[in-house]
Amino acid sequence: EVYVQNGRIVDCPLCLSGPNDEIHLLLNCQEMKKKTAQMKWNKDMSLSEWLNSLNEGQSQAQIVRQFLGEANKTEEDLMRVGASLEELLDHFFKLWGKKRGQTIPRVTY
Repeated sequence: EVYVQNGRIVDCPLCLSGPNDEIHLLLNCQEMKKKTAQMKWNKDMSLSEWLNSLNEGQSQAQIVRQFLGEANKTEEDLMRVGASLEELLDHFFKLWGKKRGQTIPRVTY
């Protein structure tokens, strides 16, 4: 069962073995890792392979910051990040809905 505190879902609702935060979902959640392994990041690597290549000497927080966009990203890089985030969010809510046996609405702005 997912732990909720002050209206916030604290545990990962997909694997229940980590926090419900960006670091866990992008780098550690076994359910999401399956998706990142399937997603192409560039012509040579999947998103998972690219994230793993950043692992050397960087904290997980630094890796997520580098993925989300730091200085010196080109417009093409930012578009790729945006498309990847859209795909990951769709996958997250689809998996969560399957686990709950109901559609989980995704809030969009």
